[in-house]
Amino acid sequence: MWKILVIISVIWVGFFIWAKIDYKRRTSENNKKKNKPPFRTENDLKEYGKPMQDEHSNKVDFDDAE
Repeated sequence: MWKILVIISVIWVGFFIWAKIDYKRRTSENNKKKNKPPFRTENDLKEYGKPMQDEHSNKVDFDDAE
């Protein structure tokens, strides 16, 4: 009988330790996601404005459209 109680107690304590570690991991991941700026910076705009680097993309000069 005592062996069963010890085994259940060890499993119970192990579950709470695992739950605490998992909670800390999830909160740190959520904090990393929340710290992103809600607007686009100049670097983001430059990254989106890069032309595609393949042979199928057409290079268009909009200044020469007349």
